[in-house]
Amino acid sequence: MRLIRLLTATMAAAATLVLPRRRLGRLRLDRARAALRLAARGGARYAASAPRLFAVAGEQRQLLREDLALRTAEDVAGTLGAMKGVLMKVGQMASYVDDGL
Repeated sequence: MRLIRLLTATMAAAATLVLPRRRLGRLRLDRARAALRLAARGGARYAASAPRLFAVAGEQRQLLREDLALRTAEDVAGTLGAMKGVLMKVGQMASYVDDGL
């Protein structure tokens, strides 16, 4: 879960650092926007599920966390799988992490 949040935050930060430094082509700009949307979706998904996570206890909380992690991982895999370039490579490297995706 933490890895997914770290990965999306890193991608969003990288996209914002790259954008002002050089003139980007249409495809690069689209990829940067997709990465920012991915980070925003992940944050919104976590924020929407946080009240339920705090309201329940025990096994139900663990099931909610696993469901949230699975939905986020599917979103990250789908988004990065459709991209090319550096973000695709980040997704490939993240797929080797056992505790994350």
